[in-house]
Amino acid sequence: MNYKKNQSGFTLIDTIIGIVIVSFVLTGILFVIIDLNVKSVRNETIAKGTAYANSVMHYIRAHKFDENYADSGQPWTYPLGQDGGDFDDIDDFIGADWSIIPGYVNDGYQATSNVIYVEATTSWLTNCGYATDYKRIIVTVTHADLLNPLVLTSLMTPHGN
Repeated sequence: MNYKKNQSGFTLIDTIIGIVIVSFVLTGILFVIIDLNVKSVRNETIAKGTAYANSVMHYIRAHKFDENYADSGQPWTYPLGQDGGDFDDIDDFIGADWSIIPGYVNDGYQATSNVIYVEATTSWLTNCGYATDYKRIIVTVTHADLLNPLVLTSLMTPHGN
């Protein structure tokens, strides 16, 4: 028999080593793709949650500062909260049911709203405990895929101040 001494091609060992290397590379690529997918889902959740919070905030801000504004101005209503079920001013939306906005609750989003009086000269973040010309609106949106709740806040004053 006559065997050629200068054969070209892959041996069985070369093929096995190549398969092992390719499997490690593919495993690494799959981990990167899976991580990008998780980040993409989280970013979509944040974007949709922010849109939900913004919808709630715009709805609240479309109402007047206080029910007494059209009548006599100050003194503003204190304590804040629902006063007769007519939703005529922004503090009537404390603890409101925001499941009425379609497209969010069925996807796992929950929104809460709060309104507090704040004092411009001391703190814009904490409740001052008495009626002032500044109300802080706080909308919080939660979802199971969010690491932290989304909080949207706005400061509102009566017109003319």
